[in-house]
Amino acid sequence: MKKLKYTVLHLLILILTSNIYKAQTTNNTKYDCKSGDLIFIKDTAEHQQSKNKYNYVGIILIENNVPMVYYAGHFVTKCSIGQFINLSLHKKYTIKHLIEQELLSPQAIATMQLFAKAKLDTNYNNNSTFNNTHFYNSGFVWEVYKSSTGLPLCTPKIIQKQSDDAQIANQKIVVIKDIFDSQFIEE
Repeated sequence: MKKLKYTVLHLLILILTSNIYKAQTTNNTKYDCKSGDLIFIKDTAEHQQSKNKYNYVGIILIENNVPMVYYAGHFVTKCSIGQFINLSLHKKYTIKHLIEQELLSPQAIATMQLFAKAKLDTNYNNNSTFNNTHFYNSGFVWEVYKSSTGLPLCTPKIIQKQSDDAQIANQKIVVIKDIFDSQFIEE
């Protein structure tokens, strides 16, 4: 009985990874994207006065042939790529792909999906610090990539913050611009 359970589990993993691989290697023609791609937008509601080109980044994962975007807003959420683009100022967006596509193996994509789904509804981190109970936008995408491929999309920066709380002062954070300018991704 134990051997049968192991065999069934092994078969399910094989089926899952083969379906993920098929979805990963098939571009969505409308948006020219595949699982593991990153999408950058400038949010219309909160940051219209910001001088940054982009202030939100999400990771695209194809689910049932539909490109879904996982991102940390007020909490970690997912939506269709169209819904994510509708959040952007003038519906402008940029999709970037990992240069070393071989890092996006079926197992890496499956890990991305498991990690992202496990973090759905996790609260947003207003302090922009690394932790596993709260996420901020670029930190979430960085963690998904780091945990699934071992690749840090950029080097976290130490940001000096004025605070009496030692946990908040001098924290390492990931900045969206650094992910956008990463040497590991391209349009």
